[in-house]
Formats: sequence, structure tokens, C-alpha cells
Amino acid sequence: VAVSPDGSLQVTVTKNGALVFRDTVTTKVIRRGHLWMLSSLVVFNADGRLIAVAGAGGVSIVDAESAEEIVRIPGPRSVSCCLAFSPRSDRLAIGDREDVDAEATSGPSSATSTAGHRSIRVYSVSDEKPLMKLECGNRSLAAIAFSVDGDELFAAVYDKVKVWDIRQRSQRVEIEPADNLTTLTFDKSGELLATVHDAHVVVRDAATGMPQKRLTLEGG
Repeated sequence: VAVSPDGSLQVTVTKNGALVFRDTVTTKVIRRGHLWMLSSLVVFNADGRLIAVAGAGGVSIVDAESAEEIVRIPGPRSVSCCLAFSPRSDRLAIGDREDVDAEATSGPSSATSTAGHRSIRVYSVSDEKPLMKLECGNRSLAAIAFSVDGDELFAAVYDKVKVWDIRQRSQRVEIEPADNLTTLTFDKSGELLATVHDAHVVVRDAATGMPQKRLTLEGG
């Protein structure tokens, strides 16, 4: 389930690949669509006009107004574990549980994988060709997010936050907050980064990774 940035639209993906768009206030079904794959993960872009849907065999970028597929990106047979649009919606980052052959462009059947390896593929939204591939090693990949300016990509990789400079295609820094990272997100200014692990939230300076505030979730 995903909700549009303005909160007006909800999209759910059924087990048979159907997309169902609902008004969040009335819960009335507005439109339906259908994908070629079984899907389990869906995210909106910043303005709510596009959604990305991950399933076994790849990722589809879908027009939220028409519910029609725009771009199909091949991937591993296992479902991608996380997705993120850049703020300008010109790029899509796909986090995979298994390594993917970056030259696989002809469809899901042409992708190859190596069990236990994690990587992030960054694609242009306008086509299915990869712009770059970022290695995460063999630890669990829980979340990915672009910086507010879209120039950096942050990834929660088990006990670290890895930060890549997209323009230079190089890793800038590693932040070591705690084990079992599950979530990361920015404030509107992009100056602060919140990381969630176990029952704790740590608010950090996004540029340096230095902690600014620590919170304990209820029941933690």
C-alpha cells in the first residue's frame, strides 16, 4: 500500500498484479490497472504522478493518472527490497537482495544473480538503461533515499548508512549508527537525517552523520 504525497490517493497491489487506486477520503475506487508480474512493493514519486512497483522479475514505472505502465526494468527473480525516486523524479533507485547483471536489458529472463549479495541500481525514469550500480556487500539492505537535492543516495545497510555521491559515482562516507537499521528519511530542508533501528530514532546532521537527537519509540 502507498499513499500519494498530497494524501488524496491510495494505491494497493493485489497478489495477481492488479493495481487499485482509491480516494483516501471516500475509499471509492477511482481506477484500476494490471501489471505483468506479481508485486509486493509500491512507492509514489514526489508529485504523485508516477508510481514504481516491484515484483518478481523486475520493476514497473506506472503513470498514476492512467494506471498504464511507462517503463519496465528487468531484475532478479526475487522481489526488490526497496525503491526510491529522486526528488526531481528523473531517477529511480532499486535495492536488490541479490546481485543483478547490469547489462540485462532484454527482460527478466536475461538477469543473473548471486545469492547473498546486495546492490542498488540507479535508472533513468525515461528508459530502462542503468545509470550506475552501487555495491552494498552481503549485509541486509533495508531502505534507500535520495538527498533533497538528488545528488546523493543514502542506503541503510544493516548497521551502517552508506552515502554515495551520484555525480562522482563514488561512496562519500559511511555512518555507523546501530544494528538492525530499518528506516531512513530526511526532513524537508534535507539538513537532517532520521534513522530508525530497533526501538530508537536518531536524528543526525545529514552532511556529517553526527547525532543531534535521540528518541525512544513507545514500547521500546
